[in-house]
Amino acid sequence: MPTASARHASALAAIAATLALTSGAVAIAGTGGPASGDPLAAIPGQLTATRVVTRRPPVIRINVPGVGRILATTHRMALYTYLPEHADHKVHCIGTCAAAWPPLGIARGVRIASRVSGLTGTFGIIRRPNGAIQLTRNGLPLYRFAADSPGSVSGNGIGGFRVVHG
Repeated sequence: MPTASARHASALAAIAATLALTSGAVAIAGTGGPASGDPLAAIPGQLTATRVVTRRPPVIRINVPGVGRILATTHRMALYTYLPEHADHKVHCIGTCAAAWPPLGIARGVRIASRVSGLTGTFGIIRRPNGAIQLTRNGLPLYRFAADSPGSVSGNGIGGFRVVHG
């Protein structure tokens, strides 16, 4: 049986190891944290419990002359759906397609409100093949067109993409 001093030394070693791991995690997390002031955001995800936040989708309705009311990002970038995805509601726009038609991404851990006052349709999310989370409306993944400018719909009808009316 270990002596009292050996047990004491073993306990101190365990405490020191725990402190070393904790300080290493704090060093990895950084010291300043984000500008938002959220102390948990600076800690790596594997060290914190999952936080689920419900938010309004980052979508608004705008009026485009000659097109009508469409859905757009909060930066007035038109949103599109991809016709091949209408059949099975799965992501088919990947690789070079996704470079030209960037998916409307959602941060992990954010839950999207399915209904939004003033907007038609049901919002949700889908996991892309690369693991990223993408916003959907009525089960269809939403995209922007890289060549668009705010308030324009220059991608409408190109390569099977259609602007989302709302």
